[in-house]
Parts: sequence; C-alpha cells; structure tokens
Amino acid sequence: MPLPRRAFSRRSMLLGSLVGAAAAGAALGGGLTRPAVGTVPAATGLIDPALAGVHPRLILGTRVSLTELQRRAAAPAYAPFVTTLINYANGRAALPTITGNGDDNQWQSVYWALPELAMAYLITGNSTYSTKLRNWTLYVCDPTTRPQWGGENGGSMGNAAGLIGVSVAYDWCYDLFSPAERATIRDKLALQADRLIDQFGNTSVATDAYWKNDPQPNHRHFRVDGITAAAAAIHGDGAADSGESDDYRLEFARSQLRHVLNWISPDGSQHESITYAVYGNEHIIRAVDVFDGIGGGDLWAEPELPGMGSFKVDMSLPGFPAQFWYGDTDGSQYYFNPFLWRIAGKYGDGELQDFLHRLYTSGSAGATSFFYNAWNLLWFDDSLAATGLDDRPTTRLYSDLGIVASRSGWASTDVSLHVKAGVMGGRRLNQWRDRLGPNATYINVGHDHPDGGHFSMSFGGAVFGAYAPYGAYLTKQTNAIVAGADVGQAGERATGFTQPYADMRDRASIPAVSSLGADTIIAADVSGLYASPSTSGITRARRTIAFLDRQAAIVLDDVTAGTAKDIHSLFHSKGTVTDVTGGSDIAQTIGSSTVTARYLQSSPDSGATFSHAADTLAVLGTTWRSTVPSTTAAHFAAALVPQRSAADAATLASTTATGQLSADLARPGRIDTVAVASTTDGRGTLTVPGAQADARALVVRRASTSADPSVLTVVDAASAVVAGVSVAVQGGRRNLRLTVETSDLRITLAGVLPDDLPGADLVLGQLTPGAIDITVDGTVRHLTVGGDGKVTVTLTPADRHEVLVPRP
Repeated sequence: MPLPRRAFSRRSMLLGSLVGAAAAGAALGGGLTRPAVGTVPAATGLIDPALAGVHPRLILGTRVSLTELQRRAAAPAYAPFVTTLINYANGRAALPTITGNGDDNQWQSVYWALPELAMAYLITGNSTYSTKLRNWTLYVCDPTTRPQWGGENGGSMGNAAGLIGVSVAYDWCYDLFSPAERATIRDKLALQADRLIDQFGNTSVATDAYWKNDPQPNHRHFRVDGITAAAAAIHGDGAADSGESDDYRLEFARSQLRHVLNWISPDGSQHESITYAVYGNEHIIRAVDVFDGIGGGDLWAEPELPGMGSFKVDMSLPGFPAQFWYGDTDGSQYYFNPFLWRIAGKYGDGELQDFLHRLYTSGSAGATSFFYNAWNLLWFDDSLAATGLDDRPTTRLYSDLGIVASRSGWASTDVSLHVKAGVMGGRRLNQWRDRLGPNATYINVGHDHPDGGHFSMSFGGAVFGAYAPYGAYLTKQTNAIVAGADVGQAGERATGFTQPYADMRDRASIPAVSSLGADTIIAADVSGLYASPSTSGITRARRTIAFLDRQAAIVLDDVTAGTAKDIHSLFHSKGTVTDVTGGSDIAQTIGSSTVTARYLQSSPDSGATFSHAADTLAVLGTTWRSTVPSTTAAHFAAALVPQRSAADAATLASTTATGQLSADLARPGRIDTVAVASTTDGRGTLTVPGAQADARALVVRRASTSADPSVLTVVDAASAVVAGVSVAVQGGRRNLRLTVETSDLRITLAGVLPDDLPGADLVLGQLTPGAIDITVDGTVRHLTVGGDGKVTVTLTPADRHEVLVPRP
C-alpha cells in the first residue's frame, strides 16, 4: 500500500536535518572529542509579529527610531558623517554600471550606494536622492533586463551585495515605491535569496565552493548578511514563493549566522588578514544587529564579537597609519570600519570608542576607513564616552592565531612590535576541520601565508619588517627561517592560493609571554611548521624576542636540522640602507621626517655570514640574510633599535654555552643580555654574569660600568638567583621580574601566559635566619627565615603579585 502524500515545508526539513546532525554527532565513537562550541545566546522568536507590514525594520525603525535618526542628523557629533554622506550621495551617477549579470565589484557599488542614497533622502527629504534611489533599485530589479545578479548560479558575492543594498532601499524607503513596484522588488529579493540559499549546499562545482565548506571565510559572511537582510526586509509582505517560505528564509539565515558565530575565532582574530577581518566582520555585525532589531534573538556572542574590536585596536600601528601586515592585505586601515562603533556601543567599550575617534581623526586615510557613512549614523553612539587608552594593556596575546601585539603607547612617537607564530587557519578553524575526524573537512586557507615567526616593528609612521604581498605565498618573503635554497614552511606555494595540508593543528605555539615591567618577552616555537609536507629538513625552529623597554628588540633563533644544510634567518624592510658596524641603519621618509632603525646581525656559529641586497619583490625592499653553512644546528641573534639620538647607537654580540644561546645589546651606559635555553624541551639552566635561572628565557639589564644586574626578568621559570637572593617557585612555573633596589629585592610574579592564574608559592633562600618582614601586595607579613636560610611566601591565585624582600 503506498504511503499517503503529505505537505511539508523546507523549513521543517532544515530543522530536521539540524536535529539529525546533532544526534549523529552525539553518537560518534572512535575516541573523537568535539571541541567546545562557542557561546551564542539562545535564540527566541523568529520575528516580532508587531512588525508585520511595518517598515523600516532593518536596524532603522527598530533599534534606531526615525526620531533618533533625525536627532543624530542634526547633532554636532555626527556632522562629519553627514557631510561625507551627502558628498558621496551627490556623486552617485543616475544609474549603476552593470554589465550583463554584473560582477562582484559592480554589485558592491550597488550595496554601497543604495544605503547612502536612502539615508541622504531620509535626513534631508531632498528628491534628488529619492530619484536616484528609485532609479537604481528598479533598474537592478527589472526581471527582464537583470534576470540574475552576479555569477556562480546565484552564489556569488555580487548576489549577496545586491541583496543587502536592495533590501535596505526597499525597507528604509518603502513609501517611495508604488504597490506594484514593491511587489517587483520583493519578488526579486525572494528569488535572489532563494538562489543564494540553494548554493550553500552545492559543492559540486569546485571553483564555486571556496566559501561553502567552513564557517570562517569573509565570503561566507557576505552571503549570510545578504540572506538576512532580504529575509528580514520582505518577511510577511507577500513575496511570490519560489519554493521557499518567508519563515524558511529567515530561519536559514539565522541558523547560518549561529553556525558562523559558533566557529569564528573566540578571541576576535581572523586568519585571512586584518583587512579581511574588517571586510567580513562588518557583515556578521550587521546580521546580528538586524536579528536583534526584529526580535529574532540575541545573537551577540561573547567573547567573539567584542574580541573583534580588541583585535582591530591591537593590530593598528602607533598613530594609526596602518595595521600589522599578515595574510593577504595591503596593510592599510581599509574601508569598512563603521561596524566597530556598534561593538563599542553594544558593550560600552569606551576604549574602543576612543580608538575609533583617534583613527577617524588621524588624517584622510583614517576618515576614509569609515567610508560607508550611512552605517556610521546607525552604529555610532554619541552617548558613549571615550575613556582613553592609557589604562589599556599594552601587550596582548591572540592565542587562536598566535599573534602577540606589544607597544609602548598609542601615539605616533611610540613603538609597536607584532609577532605571528600560529598555524594556518588558526586553532578554532582547525578544530572545526577535525570535528568529524582528523582532516575530515576542507577549510579555506587561501589567504594565509606560511609565515610562522614573522615580526615587524613600527614607530613614527614607519614599518620595519616588510611582508609578502597579496598572492605571494613563500616563507622566504616573510621575516622567518628558511633552509637550503630558501625552502620554508609547509603550505608554501610559488603560484596559486595556499591550500590546507594534513595535520595542520598544533604545529606552532607561543608557550610563554611576559609583559612584566617595561619589557615584553615572547617565546615562539614554530618547529612543526617545517615538518612534512615541507622539505626544509628543519626539525627545530624556536624564536625568542625581547622587546626591551618596548622600544628595541633582540631576536634569538635556535634552529636544528635533520641533516647538514645551509640555514638562513631573513629580514626584509623598505628604506635607504647605510652600513654600520655589525649591521645597517634603515631610513624611511615619512612626510617631512626621516625615521631610522638599526638592524644588527650576529651568530656565534663558525662560518656564519651576513649580507643584504635588494629583494626581487620591490615591496620587500632590502633583504638581510644571516647564514650558517652546512650545519645541523644554527644560532642567530638580531636586534632592531630605533635611532633617535646618540644614546641609541647599538652593537650586538652573541655566544653559546651548553644548552644556552645568549646575546648582548650594548648602548651608551647600558647593556641588555638575553639568554634562551637551547635544550630539547626549550627549558634549562641559564647563566649570565650576576644571575642564574632555571627557565625558558631570561633578560638582564645592567649599567655598562657594572657587572651587577639592576633588573632580571625570567620567563617560564622554576627558579632564579640574583643580588644574593634565590627565588624558587612552588606549584608550577611562572614569569618573574626581580628588580634590585638599594636594600630590597622587588619580585613581581605572573603567569607564563596572560590568562594563567599564578597561584604558586615562593620559596626565598640565601637569607639570614631569624625574623623578617616581607611585603606582599602592599601588606607586611612577619615571617621567620629557617636555619637553612629559606622562607616560604604563600600566595593566592591572582593576576599577578608583588613581593618585597630585604636583601641580606
């Protein structure tokens, strides 16, 4: 007997498939452990029933009322946005340029122009803007002349861009269109949204599947935003059903958005580049804001979304001329920053608000980076006070991508250092790749570069430490280690976008970061990036960078190889080069000023050579090469020192001892020594004049006329000895900073990584037996030193502790 036919909706099929997938996942065996899912607040209703037939509703009219918009349009704080908005709207042509079905760039122009024209009309009432808006909208929605938007069978970025722009025009300026015109527009929006929805699961065309497999590429975020805007704009308005219901479109958009929010980087970083982070994150924030406004649920995922703001701040260089260059980027501040106002307003982040104010007023490039002024009027909240950046930490670790950002401050005269030592795609994306089994799913890392260990320094508007341009995917085009004929890390390609390779997870790490006192010390291990499929033969690549006073950097590289070969440490930079003892002065012209840094090269290894020459890629400027020939173990030291006065004149020397590599940076009146363990596990006994430690790295500062250290910083330490006092850590390893004062030793204690809670106790030794007063976090403790000269100081878990102990 045949089964009876019954009606069903595509929406019920979607929800059923989601439930089924969850059930199947729960039943997976084989020891597979799923990574934790990101925290996304539970969704409630799909759309507020009170919005039926009501427009506008896409942020405007819901979260920001029309009355509030008029207030903003007249408020002084918004005046620059209004002026720029009107200028752009005035410059828009009578009709868009669309050739055939249009390409991505042509449709992005539609997406940029229609919100501008709509907003210009709403705040001025000027028919010039309403006429342009009507003409543009009806032109692109004509089903006869424009049967398709973009390519890829409806799956293109062009289609997504068209959906956003036309949805805004339809919703914000609903009353400008006749009933017949509205029907034409919403039917076209429904059709194009359905075509895009259909392409989410179509991976049969390999060249069109670049955005469909994983949740992190910026291209996917475009598409989710497009469907969200269209589905929310036309819901309940009676669009012709091309096979999908209003509810299904909106539910599909929300489920896709939740999927993205569950799997983006938890710290706000983005593996494709900071440029692509801005390019894609704008769409995530707009989609979340739309759902928030229409009653589709609170999707403000934490810490992912506030992290986007922090990441933007920390990737920007002092004075905000550019951003840290990694991945496919041009290093500029780019054009899509208005969404960051919304993050600041949502989370009451006065520091982010202050940064955005500074960026916007930093010059023409800063203002241009907030290009799309319709969104500035909706997302900037003038009631949020900018609280300044003075209290913001100057060193941040973004562990998902393996980036450390450190700086002396936020002015153009300050100095920043950025270091990247992570896996392609970042940790979170590799967890997603492995969620059904190791290497089970394709992920898009086409914009990632094989750049583990890359670093750069910036001050005075100049960047020292150039990086590979868009489309150049070789390790030798970054500031990193290579071997033989410049063979680098796994994944490098001479042509074409980078592709994922097997077992990318856990190949690189930053095991320790210390930002105690005025110095930042970063330990990076990128050894795994040189394993197969790389043919470099490198078996160990550990880089330690000491950012002294957050002004000058010493870089130590400990490298081994399975068989003897030439090993090279590379550094690239633009600028005019003048040779000095042990290196070069690099001068860059910034405006009417000359900004100079000194790059020094050293190695204690026999036969080491040092050279520099113009790189074959002009964007890299000059390439400095330190080489240890035909070896299985190479040790390199380098320094990058801003040259502002005679006090900055520097020289560099390096030495090795059993299990240790060290370097001395000498400047007038001071010497800084950095030592790192070159043992198998990267930890060991380190000895320098006047100090000793069991640690991963140490930094000693002393006057050039004295053999006694004034400051000892110890990273990932079990113990240290300086100024006649021994300090041992009980309960785990910690970062320590020991400052030698006239009669006391000041000990600052923190976790090995920024998120660690240093609950370990300290055992102080080599003290005089008897009563002793030790100050812990400002409170005096009356303790007794035992006959063995030791006393234990108990500490509760906290961010950091400070202990003051009298010197014997």
